[in-house]
Amino acid sequence: MRDPAARAGADLLIARIQLYDQGDATAAANTFRGIKEDALPDSARRNYRLTAADLVLYAEGYAAAVKRYAALSGLKGLDERRKMQLGGALLNVRNALVMKRYDDVIDYLDRLEQALPEMRLRPDLALLRGQAMLRDGKPRRAEAILNRALCLEPDPDTAAAVAFELAGACRADGRKSQAGTLLKRAIREAPQSRTAATAARMLEEINEEK
Repeated sequence: MRDPAARAGADLLIARIQLYDQGDATAAANTFRGIKEDALPDSARRNYRLTAADLVLYAEGYAAAVKRYAALSGLKGLDERRKMQLGGALLNVRNALVMKRYDDVIDYLDRLEQALPEMRLRPDLALLRGQAMLRDGKPRRAEAILNRALCLEPDPDTAAAVAFELAGACRADGRKSQAGTLLKRAIREAPQSRTAATAARMLEEINEEK
């Protein structure tokens, strides 16, 4: 591929597939490293910068990613208008998930992150996206997103919910040992929660299947 812009665009697409669809941050970083931002068309540069910020999460940790997103968005926090925007979007997302309108869930989250890039650092939103993809029959992409959620320093209840969703995906794929490890994490993260009680029952079922 001789056109530098076309080559850079193709490599960016590959890096994003590796990161967001396959959950392979190492491969994505290797691909991304060869891309020159100034070779990309203007329409692709936002995705380039978002991908760069997301890769920081895996390479340097949550605190470094927060700084990268703060620089990217130029925001010091959420003003009242943005808080209202976020609240309305979350209500739409949760309603769509309950009504099994999974494409709408993803669309609402995409639009929210378009307006507020720092929302990509919220583990509760990553959980909602992962749940929608799991229920829509896209387990591989869901696992990539849910594993990312665990890197976002979730609170105990969210961490337990994420681990439980991942355990269900692993169990459905025949990875019972990995499912068991995740279920134990769900119980450990929030031992008094409903999620922990459900995880304990699933763990018993898996142990009986062995």
